[in-house]
Amino acid sequence: MYKTNSPVLIVVFNRPQQTKEVLDVLRDVAPKRLYVAADAPRPDRTTEAEKCAKTLQIFENIDWPCEIFYKINNANMGSHTTIPAAIDWFFDNEEMGIVLEDDCVPNVSFFRYCDELLEKYRYDKRVMWINGSNVGYPGEIHDSSYYFSIYAISWGWASWRRAWSVYKEKFGKKKPGTISVDIIQQYVGKSLMPRLYWRYIFEYAYAIKNWDYRWQYAMWSSGGLACAPPVNLIRNVGFGVEAFHEGSSRDPRGNIPTVEINESLKPPKNYVPNTRLDRYLNKNFHRINIYKILKVFIASRFPNLRNVVRAIRRKSI
Repeated sequence: MYKTNSPVLIVVFNRPQQTKEVLDVLRDVAPKRLYVAADAPRPDRTTEAEKCAKTLQIFENIDWPCEIFYKINNANMGSHTTIPAAIDWFFDNEEMGIVLEDDCVPNVSFFRYCDELLEKYRYDKRVMWINGSNVGYPGEIHDSSYYFSIYAISWGWASWRRAWSVYKEKFGKKKPGTISVDIIQQYVGKSLMPRLYWRYIFEYAYAIKNWDYRWQYAMWSSGGLACAPPVNLIRNVGFGVEAFHEGSSRDPRGNIPTVEINESLKPPKNYVPNTRLDRYLNKNFHRINIYKILKVFIASRFPNLRNVVRAIRRKSI
């Protein structure tokens, strides 16, 4: 069984069953350093404290040689604050590594894939992110073992301190002035719908302090690319009733089976994003359409509207 060379950060909350699935794979690859970041329960959820406690208890069962470090919030901060703070903490202590959330279940070859690419692009500023999710892209690779993509997907990934520091220092805390239409067009081209979608999603991301879309803007602003696997290496089990951002268990992006990569990795010949893959992600991952653009536009102008609707629904139950 392959043993990973990379340190691993896992961000957890109130889902012990899903966390155990992730830990079962970590046991197989036996990282030597494991960082565990956990948000505190929300005070208005009566059963959440017990679920959060059970989630953390799972890490008491680590049975391989491993240094384990904890960052546990004293009060609930929400995912938009907890996750980037955890990543800050991780890269303050590690030069490079792998990041998982409690609903992102990797397969074993994900770790070998990340280990190889972390080392290969360690000092190459053109590459800023390593995706673990393929999300069902059916394309075939002939001349290389992975793609370059314009999109960073936060469902199981790896990166470097040198890349994360770009986000942390310039793009993480506050909006860097006006969102650049030129930067967006440079990456997504002149097609109207992707340009509108990303303009409004970046506005929305800074309004609500969303971290992963802000990271996407940081990557594009820095001229960076992401590595993308030819098969799916991460099974997202976070769709359903307890999901915070993804509602339906019938969402086709959830629970996509993983496939092992068995051959040695061969890099693409050129640092050029795969346009077919990125068009596929526009349609099937980001699901860009007119309805979605209208929804994101409204959200970018009225960022608190969603919370108001949720509060009204809770009171009506």
